[in-house]
Amino acid sequence: MNNECDIVKDLLFSYDEGILSNTSKEFVENHLKNCDNCKKILDEIKKQNNINDSLNEIDFLKKIKHKINKKNILLAITSIFLIIIIGVVLIYLACYMRRILITNDLKDKKKEYDNLTNYSYTLEITDKYDNSKSVDSYFVKDNEFYTEQKRYSSDGKESNEYAYCDGATDFFVEANGQRFISFNRKDEAIIGDLVPFNLTYLGKSINTYDIEKIVENSENGKEYYVITTKANNTEYYIEKDTGITVKIIDDYSIIEMSYEIGNVTDEDIVKINNNMTLKEWFWSNVNK
Repeated sequence: MNNECDIVKDLLFSYDEGILSNTSKEFVENHLKNCDNCKKILDEIKKQNNINDSLNEIDFLKKIKHKINKKNILLAITSIFLIIIIGVVLIYLACYMRRILITNDLKDKKKEYDNLTNYSYTLEITDKYDNSKSVDSYFVKDNEFYTEQKRYSSDGKESNEYAYCDGATDFFVEANGQRFISFNRKDEAIIGDLVPFNLTYLGKSINTYDIEKIVENSENGKEYYVITTKANNTEYYIEKDTGITVKIIDDYSIIEMSYEIGNVTDEDIVKINNNMTLKEWFWSNVNK
């Protein structure tokens, strides 16, 4: 019987795992019917296998949980990254739409100032590098205009130019104490910026795509948009209620404009009149 027990003991592990042939299985089962010792050994084997199965199951569940946690972490990181991207895009779109709304509103407001026939303005331009300054005053009434330009160099020297246009083609100028008449308006380019612009001219160079930021500001009881562009880090101070640009600050200069509407009288339009042509004026200066 002992020899049979030894044989059965060797077969019990395979029997519990269910991998014995039918003949061996039947042999083991017949032996177990009459052998309590081998039954106990089989029970111990089953208990150990159950424990091992439980441990394997726990280990398997841990691996699954680890994978799930890893996926959850990756999903959370991806979700946060997507939220950040969406947030940045939404902020950019909101800022861009705000720029469009503000610039379109300003364009609509300043349309009524594009074709004024009675206005005056003074333009002060300060050079940041040499502290030279120019003060230009313009008076427009109907088709006539009168211009005064004063230049102040950094060494204290002052030069003046004056211009008058009768509304036709004649353009009268006084420069350095001499007067002359230009019959060709193209010659104005030789003289300088003596021809006035309309009140909305200063802000016409602003492009929506070039705007870096728009902030609100107030000075002297006036509300402004301060629009900063990427070009030369330029700042435009634009009146909220009119859309008119009254100050420009860039890397090189400061331009400030003050204006009045409907205030120009006939007395403000100084009529410069002389028959010296631009050519005669030019050669008279060359001969000096």
